Amino acid sequence: MKLVITAQTHIGQLEESIRELNNYINIYESALIKIADSGEQANPIHLSNLARKALGWEETTADEFNK
Repeated sequence: MKLVITAQTHIGQLEESIRELNNYINIYESALIKIADSGEQANPIHLSNLARKALGWEETTADEFNK
């Protein structure tokens, strides 16, 4: 009985990890699509901001002055 409960707990944890990874994949895919659709004349700062947002980076003081 204890083995079944332990297995179910691990399965639940794996399912949660899979959901979290799928969420990250969706965020990255969305950012890459926006970058790919931006064209050759895209603003590099805008592209950098898209990538930073997807990666979860916070803006720094230097970023504020580079806008």
